[in-house]
Amino acid sequence: MKTIDTKSLIKSLFIVGLFVGAVLLTSYQFFLPARRSAFYDGSSDGNQFGWKIPTLKYLPSGQVIDSAAYSQLRDPSPTPKGLPVRLVIPSIGVNSAIEDAYITPDGRMDVPAGSVNVAWYALGFRPGQNGSAVIGGHFGIDNGVPKVFYDLNKLKVGDKVYIADDQKKTLAFQVRSIKLFGRNDDSTPVFVSKDGLAHLNLITCEGIWNKVEDSYPDRRVVFTDAIPPEAIPEVTRKITPRPTATLSPNLSPAAAVTYTASVSTPTATPPSMAIQNIFTNLRDWFIYITDF
Repeated sequence: MKTIDTKSLIKSLFIVGLFVGAVLLTSYQFFLPARRSAFYDGSSDGNQFGWKIPTLKYLPSGQVIDSAAYSQLRDPSPTPKGLPVRLVIPSIGVNSAIEDAYITPDGRMDVPAGSVNVAWYALGFRPGQNGSAVIGGHFGIDNGVPKVFYDLNKLKVGDKVYIADDQKKTLAFQVRSIKLFGRNDDSTPVFVSKDGLAHLNLITCEGIWNKVEDSYPDRRVVFTDAIPPEAIPEVTRKITPRPTATLSPNLSPAAAVTYTASVSTPTATPPSMAIQNIFTNLRDWFIYITDF
């Protein structure tokens, strides 16, 4: 009777197992449906939150059409006019310069040229005036760093928002409600109010990046109401999870903001990585056995 070489049999079985596993892993990675992140990590923002402005009857006379489709920082004026220069949102660590936004040729609100500043619709109401002032900011990740309104979804009813103007005055607002709109929904409720009170509405994008339309499908709008002025508190922003980094924005005296990035431990291992780990362990076992 022929004697079976147990050691050789085990080696053979492991070789076959590793081969089959490699085929399965390759098939898994090639045929797994593509998944897209909820944010766009790139340098192009397209016409991100640019929203169709409501009926032209609302626009002030002498409207400005901006062919560049990007807002710009306002040149300092020797005569302050009470225009907004800084937006501070302590609960999400925002302290950003405010640019002036106008209207694109297709009737949409300009967007900020970069990922750090926000844009105020300069043809509408100023923050503090009776009516709805509108400020927009980008959502997403830029080279590993969250854009200015990346955490806007963390704002809650009752949170406070502050504006510093060019006359060194501080305006305070409190979040009343938060709503989601489609990109092409009627924007009248955002730009127009009829209650005779002062409001500040914040806009950013939401959803999964649509490469064809060069935009996100939804708009998150935070509606706030003016409250009695108060001092702007110090703001600390902690970003997790993110690669360790130090951000040094050009801050105004309106508030001192410390940006701290930290890294959190992932809560789950991606399936492809888990499979790779399994076969790495099998390979190590095989090497161990062959050393007998």
